[in-house]
Amino acid sequence: MKFIIAALLVFVVGLAWLLNAEMTTSRERQDQIEQLKLRLADKSRRENLELQEKCALQAERMFRRLGYEGSYESHYNAERNKCFMTVDVAGTLRPLRITKFLYDAYEQREYAAFQLTGNLRNPPEVCQLKSPKEKQISCNSPQEYEAFVRRYME
Repeated sequence: MKFIIAALLVFVVGLAWLLNAEMTTSRERQDQIEQLKLRLADKSRRENLELQEKCALQAERMFRRLGYEGSYESHYNAERNKCFMTVDVAGTLRPLRITKFLYDAYEQREYAAFQLTGNLRNPPEVCQLKSPKEKQISCNSPQEYEAFVRRYME
């Protein structure tokens, strides 16, 4: 009987030792996974910054090539893996004229165009929205245009 109790005790101690070893290994692996996740996130951030920089340079080149006077803003959209730019053309005409565009800076594809002259309460003369997979649609207000552009510039 004493022998059986001693054997069971040795068996339980052995199981406890194995469980402890497995838990230690599991913790070490979890730490390794966390370190890899951090390195991957850091690498992704660096790559995203590099793509943002390249996008900014491409947008500047395109803006100069188009010859607009005004301002532009670039944005690398990681979800779409594309470089977009908005252009606000300087208007010196009276009455006031607002002209805006959304482009893919690499493909030089126009996604949206907006033009409004005079009173901001007037409907725009031009308000065309062209997403990649949808047909071209017209919009009726600056708010519709801006909502469409935000989908690409965020």
